[in-house]
Amino acid sequence: MKKIRLICPHCKKYSKLSNPERFFGKTVEFTCANPGCKKKFDHFFQEKMVDDPTFLTLHSTTKVQMQLRVMDNQGDLVKILNLKPINYVLGRQHYTDMDCETILFEDSFISRKHCLLRYIKSLAKDDFRFAISDLNSTNKTFLNKTELNPEEEIYLDDGDIINIGRLEIVYREVSNNLSDESIEF
Repeated sequence: MKKIRLICPHCKKYSKLSNPERFFGKTVEFTCANPGCKKKFDHFFQEKMVDDPTFLTLHSTTKVQMQLRVMDNQGDLVKILNLKPINYVLGRQHYTDMDCETILFEDSFISRKHCLLRYIKSLAKDDFRFAISDLNSTNKTFLNKTELNPEEEIYLDDGDIINIGRLEIVYREVSNNLSDESIEF
């Protein structure tokens, strides 16, 4: 098992991170493990797995609509959710927080508050992006088949696959000038 050392840019303390290859090609937001610091920082993992089938790029420079494409456990498309630039809680129960909207799912394997999608400023790319984190869910949140730890917040890229409960959710960044039929994933 490969490990790397991440150094907090605020307090200069380091933490060990296992399996860094799961983040290759991504910018990840971390919270410093030092109890005296606990500040957040972004880290871009330069390397990328060459044979990663979920890594897609958008070939258009026009305005982009962010979507969640929800698939059932047989791989059938259930619904497409167009995302607004706000925060979302995904789960089975309506969440009444002024800063979040709830996306509800009727799946007993999904927790009431399962995971969080935050629309935040990316320090590395100087733009706003969605990031996902697990909310201590019973059956966990998986991003590209890798379990998320509750303290991790990972930026989403086009084509990322989120698994919660029995659902597979594909995050897409779709050019507004393309129809759904012309998009392959």
